Amino acid sequence: MKIEYTEKTKQDIDVVVPLWQKLLDFHISLSEHFAEHFRQRTWLARKAELMNKSKGGYLRIDVAEDTDTRENVGYCISSVSKIGIGELDSIFVNAEYRKYGIGDRLMQRALIWMDEKHARAKILVVGAGNEQVFTFYSRYGFYPRSIVLEQVKNA
Repeated sequence: MKIEYTEKTKQDIDVVVPLWQKLLDFHISLSEHFAEHFRQRTWLARKAELMNKSKGGYLRIDVAEDTDTRENVGYCISSVSKIGIGELDSIFVNAEYRKYGIGDRLMQRALIWMDEKHARAKILVVGAGNEQVFTFYSRYGFYPRSIVLEQVKNA
């Protein structure tokens, strides 16, 4: 197996849709209180959010492709705002490819790019229920800073 990493343009963002859908399904399966919120998410809305971010700053899209199967097996979308906040907006690697360092490589590419864009801070958001990913992110110096609670109606 050989993995090839490429940076895509904003115009090519739709290439991540199948993987983004898997990430969304993963969050639905994990979320005890907000599964319905995730079910209502659409790619068009998420894409619009990301494109809006890119208007005032920068957006990067990295894709990992298995060159044997020609299948995209992972992606990472990151941004740097006009005030210098770098954000890891979305990252996903297919489950069967998670033991090969693909997520690490995608993270490294995003963080190096944020440094090149002079990000003064770097953040990411983890959906409730996915706390197991904290170990992965801590390898890059990311730790919980605050926890936001949202009221669930009829809880």
